[in-house]
Amino acid sequence: MKRQALPSILALTRPRHWLCLLLALLVACGGGQDTAGVGTGGTGLKEGNVTGFGSVFIDGVRYDNSQALVQVDDGSGTLAAGQFKLGQRVRVLVNGAGQVSTAEILPALLGPVERAPDAQGYLNVMGQWVRFVSRTLPYHSTLSSSTYLDGYDDIANVDAFDVVEVHGTWVESDPIHGSVLVASRIERRSSMPQRVLVTGTVVTVQPGSRSFTLRTGDGRGVQAGDVPGDVLVGDWVKVWVDATELPSWQGVASVPAAHWREANLPANPGLAGSTLEISGLPEQFSVQDNVVVVQGINARIDVARLSPGSLLALQAGVFSRFTLRQDERTGVWTVEQVTPREGDSLGRSAAVVFHGSAGSVIGAEQIVRLNGVTVDLGHWQAQSGTCADLDPETRVAIEVRGDPRGSVVLAESVACRVLLSGALR
Repeated sequence: MKRQALPSILALTRPRHWLCLLLALLVACGGGQDTAGVGTGGTGLKEGNVTGFGSVFIDGVRYDNSQALVQVDDGSGTLAAGQFKLGQRVRVLVNGAGQVSTAEILPALLGPVERAPDAQGYLNVMGQWVRFVSRTLPYHSTLSSSTYLDGYDDIANVDAFDVVEVHGTWVESDPIHGSVLVASRIERRSSMPQRVLVTGTVVTVQPGSRSFTLRTGDGRGVQAGDVPGDVLVGDWVKVWVDATELPSWQGVASVPAAHWREANLPANPGLAGSTLEISGLPEQFSVQDNVVVVQGINARIDVARLSPGSLLALQAGVFSRFTLRQDERTGVWTVEQVTPREGDSLGRSAAVVFHGSAGSVIGAEQIVRLNGVTVDLGHWQAQSGTCADLDPETRVAIEVRGDPRGSVVLAESVACRVLLSGALR
């Protein structure tokens, strides 16, 4: 199933029309054979951050992705084959067997850095402010996940004019810059893509000229015309721009547009009325209006049903997991449950599972790589009792958890589980 080819320099996607995940190329994304505990997150739609591999962890929950169809929108009018990477924002459909059947990778920005990171971790990409997060640069009270770097050893190595792909969650009330993308992943691209991507919130609509203005973090605004008539102020949209337009676009207030691709896709009947689990930083929360906005989705919420801890978490802007249900008739989202992060439970601690011998874990200065992730086992090798007590030749599934430190996950815990004939005992 293909979307109509893009004849222009821009494309628009609105969050309330993405219940139908498109199918195309089959991509097997490295699940491995360690499936113990896989699929514990239940069935249905889930959106969150990739926090580990073996199979794939999304916000700390492991799912079997051995049969997954993984895709990404590149602005071409069709979905391209993709691959799970640490820190990506993804939306997955989990089937009744607990397997990821389809997945879409959701970059928020793709294009040149306009302002290099400052001492607080803020950088500007395509006019939008991005916040790098680490243990030394925590994002105030949100407990947001540390940012994983790909192509950089340190955030200080990011320079103006570098081309980057950024994933993360949006907040609309940053104390310094207002609208900010709190990054979960910043990846350096080797070259400028054919199309660049900027996302944000619609702040003005001019119905007569069929145009709108998209707010950018530096207050510049991106104006685009010939848009669908149902675009509303407050909609979260993504705009693809032909890279050849960049010289005239950077530093000016508008982007000329002749055509749009509209993503008003029909809902999948099998998903109507089902729930969506989505994680992120609450962009807006109003007790008076009984509404919360997360990742551009407006959801009704009964604050009287919230636990005191959940209410405090929403008021403080703490990273949380939301369970939403969409009314089949009206399309309105309602919040059924809010689960605030407790410590590292929603993804601060990355998880990597790989197979090997117990001796490979207790060996000195062991560095391992899985799904493009570099893991430094470091001093934990000597303290990993579950591994050290085994015969060095014993085949094990090794699960490592730790905090991303730039481009490396530094192990904070290591556990070995004995494998018998390729399966867990």
